[in-house]
Amino acid sequence: MTLSGLIKSNKGRALLTFILLILVAALNTAASYLFKPATDYLVKGNLKSSLIFFVIMISAGIISVVLDSATQTMYSRQVQNYIGIIRQKIVAHFYNQNDQTLD
Repeated sequence: MTLSGLIKSNKGRALLTFILLILVAALNTAASYLFKPATDYLVKGNLKSSLIFFVIMISAGIISVVLDSATQTMYSRQVQNYIGIIRQKIVAHFYNQNDQTLD
């Protein structure tokens, strides 16, 4: 079981998982970064701008959580698919040898 084998088992899903992981990290960073301007506007008494930043920050956090869940699901499917491929190779190996024992 290797990382390259895991990626090769479904290249499209592996690429999408990688892209989504980067997007989740970017959204988490954006949500954390936007907290400072939101509180600065709140201290200055600019409630409208502060609320806009808070809404954007919360939206980025929610989208990040949803995408993270989707990414974890896709990664689990990738791993299960790869384990299935390994299992097929093992069964084919023993079937071709016509070996009756698994010792």
